[in-house]
Amino acid sequence: GETVTDLSTAASGEYEVHLSGVTAANYELTMVAGTLTVSKAALTLTVANAQMVEGGAAPAFSFTGTGFVNDEDATALGGSAVYTVKDSLGETVTDLSTAASGEYEVHLSGVTAANYELTMVAGTLTITENGS
Repeated sequence: GETVTDLSTAASGEYEVHLSGVTAANYELTMVAGTLTVSKAALTLTVANAQMVEGGAAPAFSFTGTGFVNDEDATALGGSAVYTVKDSLGETVTDLSTAASGEYEVHLSGVTAANYELTMVAGTLTITENGS
């Protein structure tokens, strides 16, 4: 396998560890490889709260990430963000233009990361009454 010289930037996974350069005049040494496991870092993705007016256009949803390591940012993520709006009963709202005023949860899915254990935190969509 490949030799890893900087563990701070190693991808998550298992690595074989080998000992070398050890001698002992009065002993016959047997070197046994070990295993180093690099766990995924914890990363929390939080949907930004959003607002819209009843009957209006749906807002553009977004999210932020907390817990990136090694100077990484959202470019370390894969997949495509999918936002699902749910009402107070947990039912998916597919047409926001007909949704009544109130608060809705906005859930994130579809985002992947090879070296992060993702936790998704829902945001809130507040729909206000149309004043017309």
